[in-house]
Amino acid sequence: DEPTNHLDVNSIDAITSALRDWKGGVICVTHNPRFASRLKPTTVVRCKGGEDMREEETRAIEVELWPEGKAITAQDLYARDCEVEECSLDDDKNENDEAAQAVAQAKELEAAERKAKEKRRKEAANAPKIIDKIERAMEVLDKDIEALSEKTLACGSDVGEAMKLQKQIDEKTEKRDAYFAEWERLEELMMEVEEETAGAAAA
Repeated sequence: DEPTNHLDVNSIDAITSALRDWKGGVICVTHNPRFASRLKPTTVVRCKGGEDMREEETRAIEVELWPEGKAITAQDLYARDCEVEECSLDDDKNENDEAAQAVAQAKELEAAERKAKEKRRKEAANAPKIIDKIERAMEVLDKDIEALSEKTLACGSDVGEAMKLQKQIDEKTEKRDAYFAEWERLEELMMEVEEETAGAAAA
């Protein structure tokens, strides 16, 4: 029942080929003329009546033996008393448009992923130099914090000076914490890129 729903053109062709190769009988419900033509049916059955029919009403059907090799159009899929302009859609055009859109989106996503991976590789390649600068900066900050802590202890009862020094300690500690977070991120990035490279080489 409607086997071509949500499929692109290539998938429709694949499922049609598989059904044609089937040695048994196949009954398909479809509004897709491309699929119907490529399936090469021996018989076409059409149901009369539109969407406004009540459930209790019985639909009349038309049965037609289909000439071998004859293509099926959108008009062929509907009963003779049906207004084709109202009840049929240009399925091939819609499917081709959807397939082209899907391909374009897939290409955009692939390009974005390649760009992101290349950016990660470049950042990982530069990471050792940045890590070295971060470690030297953290070493300086550690010394500054230690020196300020000693001055704070020497303030004695000078609360104002002690608070001033503590503020400087807090600022330098916050800066050191930010450096350390970046250091951890770069270390993790290098490990991830190294694993990705090794995996790609193994594949």
